[in-house]
Amino acid sequence: MIAISVIICTHNPRKDYLDRVLDSLRVQTLPQDQWELLLIDNASVEPILNRWDLSWHPAARQIREDELGLASARLRGIAEAGGGLLVFVDDDNVLAPNFLAEAQRIGHEWPMLAVWGGSVIPEYETEPPSHLREYLRGIAYVDVKSPRWSNVLGSPGVWVNGGGMCLRADVAAAYRQHYDNSDLRLTGRSGHDLISGEDREICNVACGLGYGVGLFPELLLTHLIPRWRIGEQYLVRLIEGIETSLMLLEFKWNGILPRAPYSGVELLRLLKHVSIRRGVDRRMYMARRRAMRRARAMIREVLQLGIGSS
Repeated sequence: MIAISVIICTHNPRKDYLDRVLDSLRVQTLPQDQWELLLIDNASVEPILNRWDLSWHPAARQIREDELGLASARLRGIAEAGGGLLVFVDDDNVLAPNFLAEAQRIGHEWPMLAVWGGSVIPEYETEPPSHLREYLRGIAYVDVKSPRWSNVLGSPGVWVNGGGMCLRADVAAAYRQHYDNSDLRLTGRSGHDLISGEDREICNVACGLGYGVGLFPELLLTHLIPRWRIGEQYLVRLIEGIETSLMLLEFKWNGILPRAPYSGVELLRLLKHVSIRRGVDRRMYMARRRAMRRARAMIREVLQLGIGSS
């Protein structure tokens, strides 16, 4: 009986990284007859179907999803999955050998939880420049020392990243319905667009249904980070995408509009910060202001609220 569906979502994967991801799954301690493997090719320029040999797994499938976007890929995985527990794995996530066994155990021992994850430890291809280290929080990095959980919407410190997320199938189905019915959709990263937030929305759906969200030190994955993802240009774009997503979530779930970036108060703040900030610090600040403008534009366009252009 299939208990777990492992869903790998990939777009133009780097071969050595995806090889390591699959190798980590091949040595899982959980017997292979208890889990299935779904490799979702999300609109890769060169289709990856049959480029990776999955014959080592008795219940492996490769699936093409042509609608670009991480949310679309995960939704396709949800639709195709047969397990009662889903585990999302990105194409740069190397799971510890006991990850699936621990995910299953936690599911049995913590029935009040619908979403859970664990530590995400970065492995950099090259050492990050010292002046950019404080901004690397935008790349998934979580160090869990002891179990923690909450069933309160928006509780800090217990959000589960999409890579390594463990999700009960009934809540995954509820998220899929929520997404289909939403006017304002968190599509996840789509090619060069770094908007995210679909993982946080899954947590919101779980809490809205009365479940909890948790983090556990027993769940460990390594996040492979190429050199181009620690460059200043990419990190500025990443921060803009993350901030835009957070503002969209605040509006969608709490009804809070992003601040108007060119109101009198905000213009005074802009002048103050530009005068005292330099280099990458200034670029990050301006990225956040662009995020305010973009989030307001998206809300106005999608929901036609007429909130003004200031």
